[in-house]
Amino acid sequence: HGFLEALRLLLWIYEKDKTNSKEELSEEEKRCAKLALQNDHVDIVDFFWPLLMENFRTDSGQRMIHCLAEKGCRYLNVLEKMGDASVNDLNRPDAEQNDMTPLHLAAQNGHFKVVKYFASCTKVTDPKNSSGQTPADLARIQGHQEIADFLLTHLQTKRHAQKRRASSL
Repeated sequence: HGFLEALRLLLWIYEKDKTNSKEELSEEEKRCAKLALQNDHVDIVDFFWPLLMENFRTDSGQRMIHCLAEKGCRYLNVLEKMGDASVNDLNRPDAEQNDMTPLHLAAQNGHFKVVKYFASCTKVTDPKNSSGQTPADLARIQGHQEIADFLLTHLQTKRHAQKRRASSL
């Protein structure tokens, strides 16, 4: 039911606005995007992502990138398309989510491919949530030891490379 409603809205919006370039979503588009996220319709989310980056929150209060990180690998293609547009949001804690970053959410939920993608972004840090936990801590607590080990190794490698660059200057 939710899919058909989202699809009808999407088609209606596309027909209505196909010649207009837009800077933000209408209320109908926001409703469609929320339905698509809620019902895991990756293709529809993929269609809307450029307009969903800023100031968009799901009904539960999540930012777009936080929601996709939590949902995991089925949204990896959308996250990769976001590319540089999402890098600044990777380190942004979400107060609605216990100050967790997208990396926290992906690690906690065991989405290894998403964690690897986020870790490959050069500006990603080792953030702590409001409880002082890092993404590696949350992965370990949830039984995702492979992710915790990857994150710890990745951070050590990154720190070592930074020290080498600093000492060569």
